[in-house]
Amino acid sequence: MNKPEILAPAGSYEAFLAAVHNGCDAVYLGGKAYGARAYADNFDIETLKRAVEYASGYGVNIYYAINTLFKEKELEGLLGHVAEVINAGVDALIVQDLGVLRLMRDLYPEVEVHISTQMNCHSLASVKYLEAQGVQRVVLARELNLDEVKYIRKNTTMDIEAFVHGALCYCYSGQCLMSSFLGGRSGNRGRCAQPCRLPYEGLLDEQIVDKSHVLSPKDMETLSILPRVIDAGIDSLKIEGRMKSPEYVGLMTSLYRKYRDLYLSGDDYKVTQGDFDEVLQTFNRGGFTTGYYEHHNGPFMITKDQPKNQGLEVGNVLGRSGKSLTIKAKRPLVAGDCLEFILEDGSYESVILKKDIPRLGEIALLGNGSVDVPFRRIKSVELSNKINFRNAHSLKQKVQVMVMLTAGQASKMIICAESGAHRVEVLGEQVQKAMKQGLSEEKVKKQVSKVGHLPVEILDVQVVLEGDTFMAVSQLNALRREAFDTFLDIKMKHPVEKQAYQSQKFIPKQTHKKNITVLLNNRHHIDTVMDYDVERIYLEWSNFTSEELMEVMNLERVRQGQCEVWLALPRIMRHEKDSAIDKLLATYDDQVEGFLVRSIDGYGRIADYKKKIQWDYGLNAMNTQSVEALKLLDGFDGFVPSMELKFGECRSLPMDEAEVLVYGHLDVMTSAQCVLKTLDGCQPEQGRFLHMMDRKGVKVPVETNCHLCYNRIFNGTPLYLIDKIEDYQKIGTYRFRIELTTETEEQIRKIMKTVTMNHKQKPESILDDYTRGHFNKGVE
Repeated sequence: MNKPEILAPAGSYEAFLAAVHNGCDAVYLGGKAYGARAYADNFDIETLKRAVEYASGYGVNIYYAINTLFKEKELEGLLGHVAEVINAGVDALIVQDLGVLRLMRDLYPEVEVHISTQMNCHSLASVKYLEAQGVQRVVLARELNLDEVKYIRKNTTMDIEAFVHGALCYCYSGQCLMSSFLGGRSGNRGRCAQPCRLPYEGLLDEQIVDKSHVLSPKDMETLSILPRVIDAGIDSLKIEGRMKSPEYVGLMTSLYRKYRDLYLSGDDYKVTQGDFDEVLQTFNRGGFTTGYYEHHNGPFMITKDQPKNQGLEVGNVLGRSGKSLTIKAKRPLVAGDCLEFILEDGSYESVILKKDIPRLGEIALLGNGSVDVPFRRIKSVELSNKINFRNAHSLKQKVQVMVMLTAGQASKMIICAESGAHRVEVLGEQVQKAMKQGLSEEKVKKQVSKVGHLPVEILDVQVVLEGDTFMAVSQLNALRREAFDTFLDIKMKHPVEKQAYQSQKFIPKQTHKKNITVLLNNRHHIDTVMDYDVERIYLEWSNFTSEELMEVMNLERVRQGQCEVWLALPRIMRHEKDSAIDKLLATYDDQVEGFLVRSIDGYGRIADYKKKIQWDYGLNAMNTQSVEALKLLDGFDGFVPSMELKFGECRSLPMDEAEVLVYGHLDVMTSAQCVLKTLDGCQPEQGRFLHMMDRKGVKVPVETNCHLCYNRIFNGTPLYLIDKIEDYQKIGTYRFRIELTTETEEQIRKIMKTVTMNHKQKPESILDDYTRGHFNKGVE
């Protein structure tokens, strides 16, 4: 039976130690820069080296995350950093950016590369692409179910890594622009502000039907289904939590190690209530789900009430006198515990106990607490002490070592390290005759005993010196390090040289061409758009029937070759929906010119058609290397630059091959969840739009894709860059896209007239509200 790795997170050195000493097989972590958790403590190079050496002594691997998107100007610095990290001895690099993957394979082919879940690998097609690039491991999208995981596992030689515990994003990872467009903090670059955890008003037919945290998923746990997860063939069980405390890391690591080993031992598998209560107490958002392994989606996966840690229910409120509550606890509470109470207005207030409460007691609040309701403990002193106790008393034991060192004139120094039957002997440099002061036994013992943070305990050092001998301290230290590295089987990686990065220089050639493309969401937009000079239309494939597709093909301008028809692939094309995808493919007509492709998975489904490919912004092309990676795939006809680049940063890309969005409500989230199902139950209707209202009063459009069962959430404010077209023409761009979603015919005519005729017109003259996106500021 497959024995999967327990992979633990570490956002700090303390969390790293907690992971190692609670039984992990590997740790993933990141540095002060370049990782997807910019707000964790993270590791500098010296701390990383210390962690690598320490982990090696326990047989624990370290995977280093550089899983963000990179701008062109950052690639040179990244390569220098990567060389330092490789030389520090990490076991693998975790990558998101297609361009960075290309550089790693070209410049450091000997380095093991893992693909982050941020690359949004949701079918075998992307896994096969990565396998061909020499990737050793892929972290699958968290939305996949166990049958999909099994299918991929059976059809690839790569390691499969999958999350088993921790926070879930509402959006498919790597496809979220919500934090970026609402607050300027890019989730793709490790700075997510989590706007999905905020409350929204759900609107159906313009009526408010809900106000809650409708986009906030509960955390996942899989202890309850771990045998099924292991049987799916997953090679690495990944615990989320680089922003979590060492106590959290220690507890989750120990529990997943415990229950993995229990299942593999063949004994009866059952998670005790005590262990599950500890999981709840440590961190939960209103309970847990098993993620997407057993269900595609559902309101039971959403924590509508409160998105933060909700702890464990430990008692009830019996009564109130003024602002003091009388409480009855189910278990003893101790000073330092943090309790949380519901107030009459529906909000919450937390109180830290100043004294023990065995069963009954009084709590003074600032607000008016509700009566006859449960209260929760969100921090337990007892559990914190227990976790610390566990860390202190269940440490992997240090190896007890006997050391012997012998040296004589005109011979080489020999150091021997021995523990039971395990013995290593290392031959050092030639010993010299002392000219002045020779080696002393005390000095040799002192140097040999310096084991630092290595997991060894020296019981005794025996030194045999023959004659008046001398050896430099640096040579003695090197001999000691070699001996203990050999004894502990610390494998030193072959050092690499920093590789220089030569950025491609593009000389912008101004163009006066202005080819307009339009993405159409449904059939009724087409007749209006056809009144204007449009080079190409993209049809949102999922929303068009085969009959509607043929209607479009028979339009006069299309038949006369004045306007191309392309199909826009769905953003998500999973194996779970293979029958629906096959039905979509059956609507394909050979007359279409090409495809707008949103993912590597999508490309894998249509590559055999040998048609032209326009790569959309879901591929996150932020640097020349990522563009080059896309150009290597058959059919390349153009790309859309990352929507997080400012105008000045686009200059570093081959903009004569780019298509730039100049108007539209951008797709800022693609989710396996369904807002409509959460608000009002499952009501299948392909392409239906509903809305949410954010805290600023902006209506956020949400579209259902019921064929493939996912939602698209759009930015509530449309992007308007039509008056910036000339700026883009100056750097070689000639193709500009309009995206239409919920616009009326009148709005469409204003937009199309502006973009095809007087594109200098300011947005205020045709729009009530608009955004420039990242045109001016970009993202950090």
